[in-house]
Amino acid sequence: MQTPPKTTALLTLATLFLVASTQAAQPAIAAGPTLSIRDIAFPLQIEVAPGETVTWTNDEPSMPHDVVSGAPDGPDARQLFASAVLLPGQIFSFTFSEPGSYDYFCSLHPYMRGTVIVASATEPPPSSAGQDSQ
Repeated sequence: MQTPPKTTALLTLATLFLVASTQAAQPAIAAGPTLSIRDIAFPLQIEVAPGETVTWTNDEPSMPHDVVSGAPDGPDARQLFASAVLLPGQIFSFTFSEPGSYDYFCSLHPYMRGTVIVASATEPPPSSAGQDSQ
């Protein structure tokens, strides 16, 4: 038994409305860089814009890591974010909304450290005007 054309059209419109309203409800998150955790190290420093999401990927073949804000044994440790333990191939993402400098580390290997610098959208980019090239 075939569905009448009018019913098919109504179902199609209802589906399109549902999809459109679901997409409209999603907050806009700016995609950002993906940082590779490998060789028991984080990238030392990365710069992003406010609202960008940084994603860490554990690319170690057999070693777990985590990503924790702050400094090891510091009063700021874990205050902004703390991932679960990331097994090889797992990821963790965090969206940085405010300008500033954010240190992070691996609590399993506290010597692993990095910094995310969130540059203000109002700061002009560095200029090379007026510099002599030699």
